[in-house]
Amino acid sequence: MIGQFKSSHPLNIFWLVIITVLLRIPFALNLQQEASQPFLQLLQNLLIPHQYYSNLTFLGNITLTALLIFLQAFLFNLIVNKHNLLGKQTYLPALLYVVFCSLLVPFLTLSVPLVCNFFILYIFNKLLQIYKQPDAIAPLFDIGLVIGLATIIYYPLAFLLFFCWACVIVLRPFYWREWLSSLIAFTTIQFFLAVYYYNHQNLGVFINMWQLFKTPINFYDNLNLNQFWVLAPIAIVLLLALFKVGANFFKSFVLVRKGFIILLFMTFALIASFYLSQNFSINHFILLAIPVSFLMAYYFLYAKRKWIYETLFVAVLATIIYFEVATQLNFNF
Repeated sequence: MIGQFKSSHPLNIFWLVIITVLLRIPFALNLQQEASQPFLQLLQNLLIPHQYYSNLTFLGNITLTALLIFLQAFLFNLIVNKHNLLGKQTYLPALLYVVFCSLLVPFLTLSVPLVCNFFILYIFNKLLQIYKQPDAIAPLFDIGLVIGLATIIYYPLAFLLFFCWACVIVLRPFYWREWLSSLIAFTTIQFFLAVYYYNHQNLGVFINMWQLFKTPINFYDNLNLNQFWVLAPIAIVLLLALFKVGANFFKSFVLVRKGFIILLFMTFALIASFYLSQNFSINHFILLAIPVSFLMAYYFLYAKRKWIYETLFVAVLATIIYFEVATQLNFNF
């Protein structure tokens, strides 16, 4: 399977659809569940009626989620190939993106962080574009606007503003107007949002959103660590990928090296942004799909021993399906 996706043949789009569907069949068979309401908090905070969302069925929820993940995987693959970040044209980034977004059962249903991956993909692509541009004031202003809009949907993504500045340090010489443009765009969105809350006599909600580090998050009590063995094969792949990156880092093109650094900063920013979540939700970590899937794609693309990387990939798929079935049958594992 990995050998097939190493190429850029258009037939891989068909296989990507098949894999996206197959990884959701065990979970979709349980039609007794109810569809979650991930946008309930968002719509309440924005004072918008949310009754329409209750009409979404469980199967419709899974189907819509699968469509969004497939579209994001395709866009992510286009960005990677457009900027030649892997050095070869391949469909591995799309494949590994779909696999990562199927790792945990909560990832299989609609969530706000999943929708926010569209914003992250836009920002990632925009940052790579400014590398050779003589003037980046306008692109960084656009990035600031997108980050501001993203905070309306999921305000922990405010950390992406710091991620943006860190990436600019790597990509370009320091120019204070470029930094200021992104800050102005971001604060403009927040200003209009504050005015909106004020006009609805609910400014306290907006203020509470920005009381950073107010309450520590005790999320260990909400975890059943026995259910996270599904991450073991992924952890092995990531470890091997880190060794592969370390061996080839200084042999790569400049933009490829900077791409790795950008993804590293992205990982730190998205993990740190978890602290701004009011309530624990494992769905937050679907935001890591872009850096993690890219790193795995790098390993699978340059791994030499076929029997090792094909076995690892089969182990990843088998573990995902097993844990989906075990969850549906309420196994205590």
